[in-house]
Amino acid sequence: MNSANTISEKITKISTYKGYLPQGSPSSPIISNLICRKLDHHLAELAKKNHCSYTRYADDITFSTNKKKFPKAIIIETHGGYFAGDAITAIIENKHGFEINHSKTRLVGSNQRQVVTGLTVNKKPNIAKGYIKHVRAIIHHWEQTDEETATDKYYLRSIKNYPSHNKKYRTPLKLVIRGMLEFIGYIKGYQSKAYINLSKRLSLLDSSYIPKKRPFKIDVYCEGKTDYIYLKSAQKYFEDKGEYKNIEIIFPPNVNKTCGDTSLLSFIEKHSERTQSSLIVGIFDNDTKTASKLKPNNSYQVKDWGNNVFSILLKGSGDRERVCIEDLFKEDLLVFKVNGKRFYRPSEFDKKTKIHNSESLICSRLNSVIIDDEVFDVSTRKNVALSKAEFACLLESNTHPYGEVGFEGFRQVFSAFEHILTLSN
Repeated sequence: MNSANTISEKITKISTYKGYLPQGSPSSPIISNLICRKLDHHLAELAKKNHCSYTRYADDITFSTNKKKFPKAIIIETHGGYFAGDAITAIIENKHGFEINHSKTRLVGSNQRQVVTGLTVNKKPNIAKGYIKHVRAIIHHWEQTDEETATDKYYLRSIKNYPSHNKKYRTPLKLVIRGMLEFIGYIKGYQSKAYINLSKRLSLLDSSYIPKKRPFKIDVYCEGKTDYIYLKSAQKYFEDKGEYKNIEIIFPPNVNKTCGDTSLLSFIEKHSERTQSSLIVGIFDNDTKTASKLKPNNSYQVKDWGNNVFSILLKGSGDRERVCIEDLFKEDLLVFKVNGKRFYRPSEFDKKTKIHNSESLICSRLNSVIIDDEVFDVSTRKNVALSKAEFACLLESNTHPYGEVGFEGFRQVFSAFEHILTLSN
């Protein structure tokens, strides 16, 4: 590692026990990273050259690619088996002095179960069902008997060649299960059904155990910049009521940019092509032809695009077919006048003459669900339409009656978020 002797000695003393490096020690990943730093650099370069991705955890090395065939520099097939390619062998064995375990070399296609360091990684990192069944069985045996009997069974059957006859080497079963649950929660999420159900059962057996409750993070994208203001205000409204605390909304850095439904749809389609590390949700008004591509198959108006990408198509109350996000507010708030301005509806104007049905107003923009511009007073020629930006500012300022506004109409969006969490699990 090119470290000074004194530093190397200290690292050795910290990481060894009675002259040996303990198997599964917490320091092992750090030490392997120090030792393999140059190896990682060379293998990553080889992977890039062959259009592959390279990852390593301790001594477990993985190469992946979207190509139909793996480059021969990475892996070759001979005599019905798979072996590391010449380029990899030259780097690992000749250049860095390690030895490849060819018995563990394997090639797994996308139509097979791809497992890396114990995790299934076909679409996203996930835990094998067998592991969860194993944890469930351990807890069940404890529930049916007692902790000591369950501990005996675990050490006798679960761990081979373990000195189970000597109880002083045993880690308490409750701590073993806690570690297993932490692993499930970290990979599947602390709001996943698997973690919630198993952690609840353990808490009934172990009174000192408190299940973790961490909110799910959802990256939310909207059509317009004012939409983000509405959602932030609605989130605070529900938080004050103690609702939807399991959801943490993450907004994009540039919320002052208006993208429109077409650009947002392209963004959703593009991101659904690859597995996303976090949940991505696009919220769409139901007022254009784009809505036909967002048809959901559930009452939550949610479409699952795959790879942790979802869309929500807004729905209104009553017979209204076309809906925009402002329709989630009460109608009396939308038509409330501020300094002589308010929102207007196309139904208030004659379709042919464009003249208001009861006021001396004219408007040429009758194709919008909510008219927030170009409504002119015939006598003064002043625009009397309240813009969405002005409406959003009034919401933020808590000016009467906006300070008392309810966001119950946005419950459909937050309920859809919760439904998405169940789909992602």
